[in-house]
Amino acid sequence: MISPKLLKKFFYQSIALLIILLVGLYFACSVIPTIKANFGFNEEVSIRDDVSLPKVLMAKACDKNEENCLDNVILFAGIFDQGTENSASRLLEKLNQADKFSHNVCFWSPGGSIDSAVRIGNWIKSNNLNTCLAEKYIIEGRGTLSGTHCNSACPFVFLMGDTRTRLGDDLKLVVHHSGGKIDLCFACWKFNSLNSTAYDDYSEMLLSSEHIDKEQHIELLKYSLKTHFSDGKALTKDDWRSYSIFTN
Repeated sequence: MISPKLLKKFFYQSIALLIILLVGLYFACSVIPTIKANFGFNEEVSIRDDVSLPKVLMAKACDKNEENCLDNVILFAGIFDQGTENSASRLLEKLNQADKFSHNVCFWSPGGSIDSAVRIGNWIKSNNLNTCLAEKYIIEGRGTLSGTHCNSACPFVFLMGDTRTRLGDDLKLVVHHSGGKIDLCFACWKFNSLNSTAYDDYSEMLLSSEHIDKEQHIELLKYSLKTHFSDGKALTKDDWRSYSIFTN
């Protein structure tokens, strides 16, 4: 028969091992990916098992039938982070050297870092660039991207365009409260931020524009903060109109 002392020792050792395991999973699944994103190690986005693309690249933006298109757009794909900014810098350097700068910036993004989003949005504003969302992006030599989404931080960056174009109707825009997550690989908990950083940063960016509809954009920001980070609210076509998402 096992003595109570041994059972107690086994219990405490099991608890200690469980804590060590959970801490290890937290670092592997939450801390390390965050560090990699913050320091710009992720400059590519995986779109299929066998295909990765730079996070910022040139593309042709079209509706699904390719009846209406914009040539040579700058496409931001994947999560906004330092890797996105690094990828953008590399592409812009090449475009400037070739004297082929584009004035159209399009998106295929689930959102990402507030800091990166604000820097990208301010860059769009300061260069008087246009923004777009398209049902299909054609990438020379790499195929196409469809299932276009612009979620979380992405809609607020999109709103900084001088003109804001949509190519087609099959587009998904989702907003929610700013937040974070604790990821243990086998389970993930999402939570709202406890401060007003998102509102302060995004509202400052949005109000800095010269858009006559920027107050509607602030209303969208307020609306987003009513939706829990773990849920997300898909904007309807009526929402597109009431919040003045698109200009054409």
